[in-house]
Amino acid sequence: MADEKKAQQASKKGAKKIIKKAPVKGGKKRKRSRKESYAIYIYKVMKQVH
Repeated sequence: MADEKKAQQASKKGAKKIIKKAPVKGGKKRKRSRKESYAIYIYKVMKQVH
């Protein structure tokens, strides 16, 4: 049980890191707007509140 909680916490904190993928060989160089996942949003809101 303790291992499951640690895994969940790690996955949520890991969600903060956004992985940037190298551009595809196709040649279209378009910057992707940063997509904020729900987990990141909740983390930021909770950080403000507490």
